Amino acid sequence: MKTGLNYLLYEERPDESFVLLEGLIKKDHPVLCITTIYPEKLRKLYDLEAAAIVWLTDSEGGDDTVRPERLDFELSKGVMNFITDNPGCVVLIEGCEYLMLENDFKNVKKFFKRINDLASVNESTIMVSVSPAAFDRETVAAFSKDFDMACEPEELKEKPPEKPIPKEEKTPKPAPERADKPTGQSVTSTNTEATGESTTDLLSTADMYMKKRDYGRAISFYDKLLLKEPKNTRALFNKAVCLQMSSRLPEAVNVYDQLLDVNPRDIDCLINKGLALRKMGDMQAAVETYRKAGEINPSDSTVWNNLGIALKSMGKWEEAIESYDKGLSARPNDAGLWSNKGVALKESGRLQEALECYNKALAIDPTRASTKQNKMLLEEEIKRG
Repeated sequence: MKTGLNYLLYEERPDESFVLLEGLIKKDHPVLCITTIYPEKLRKLYDLEAAAIVWLTDSEGGDDTVRPERLDFELSKGVMNFITDNPGCVVLIEGCEYLMLENDFKNVKKFFKRINDLASVNESTIMVSVSPAAFDRETVAAFSKDFDMACEPEELKEKPPEKPIPKEEKTPKPAPERADKPTGQSVTSTNTEATGESTTDLLSTADMYMKKRDYGRAISFYDKLLLKEPKNTRALFNKAVCLQMSSRLPEAVNVYDQLLDVNPRDIDCLINKGLALRKMGDMQAAVETYRKAGEINPSDSTVWNNLGIALKSMGKWEEAIESYDKGLSARPNDAGLWSNKGVALKESGRLQEALECYNKALAIDPTRASTKQNKMLLEEEIKRG
């Protein structure tokens, strides 16, 4: 893959683009990734620890999140500043479909044209992953005009030179396919060792299936690995995520508990466990889980926001307000926390205080449609007395 060019990459999911990005990081290129995937989850799936990752989402977060409708503001400014400050960098953007839902076509096209031009001047590389099935032919053709190359990621992978086989050497036969699950009635009598599969091979295969969202097969390979290394934290975490994504929530919670036995201070694990418990309807257990996370990292505003939501769903308005306040003490410019606190205040009958929270939220982020709607309804309620 030649650097310093602008690529439009056709793929149903951005898996191969992330693989390309891993290779570019290894070559010491500064990397910025704009993605619809939760950053910590993405770092567990791919070797992107050295990358700056910005989460494209409507969910509330910190400095590493941006709302898709803020295309002409935080998103554009952030990408352009990164390119200017890091000549020779690489920028990957996936979630083009999401941007199109919140912005018109002309603005999205103008955004890509602007960053492509800036990247060319700074000898930087732009990679934009799109699913052709999400757009009509005319839209895809219009996008491709602003890129140096439009292709599938596979075409950009480095291929080793072909090596002729000496005449006296025979071509080895491919190994027979192995079953996904070990045979034998007893777990202790598994033939995992006999297959010659190393821990690295098992983890690589499991991660591959997880990326393809084939969660059943991924789980089977994580199980094989865990028979060898019962306390492998990466395998435990990814297995739990696969179970959670498959709606096997009680099993996911059980695996998160196994992981917490190994590392009781794993914030990501506690947050995911809390989400699973909330979806199961066990709000009290979710609350206890979030409280543990808050004790470990009191400055994590996401923990306090999630705790507030759980308490709010239980009708515990004052406790929810207290949780939002803890989040705001860590991140006072979080519009989502101000908005959620406003809802809790309104439900507890403190209407003027709720209105002040909505105003603070909108001062930080004037585009929040739900907050605007809540403020309008609250003002009407105040007028009615």
